[in-house]
Amino acid sequence: MVELKARFDEASNIRWAREMEDAGVQVFHGLVGLKTHCKLCLLTRRDPDGETRQYAHLGTGNYNATTARIYTDLSLLTADPEITSAVHDVFSFLTAYAEHPSYGPLLVAPLNLAEKCLRLIEREADTPAWAAGADHRQNERTAGREYYPGSVCRFAGGSGY
Repeated sequence: MVELKARFDEASNIRWAREMEDAGVQVFHGLVGLKTHCKLCLLTRRDPDGETRQYAHLGTGNYNATTARIYTDLSLLTADPEITSAVHDVFSFLTAYAEHPSYGPLLVAPLNLAEKCLRLIEREADTPAWAAGADHRQNERTAGREYYPGSVCRFAGGSGY
């Protein structure tokens, strides 16, 4: 999936998508009206032992050399069947709008991200901790304060915290 309306990278992303399509890669451009802000890649191949395996790359970055100097990103390359199956299901959702009841270990907005995040926070509620996050949801501006009224919640993002 290539995000064509990525800030600062529109022309580069269009060129990159065309190059991948020319090389035989199936490229999707997202759903109309849904901001796609994920970095997922799913590769299915026949390995030298004759087995067909899936490999997934999940990342938070935008692979832009200039902004890479400013932002910190995380990346995971895995063949874990639970994760690769979930990535496949996300692509099914984004390309055919085939919604699944669960996306396994992945948190997928707008489907289950907020709910799963709150459950994970609740699980750790009695553990002394520090948390930081970025929240770009416009419709849940006080999620942190409402969930833990006595806590100090700091979020970065465009949602007015």
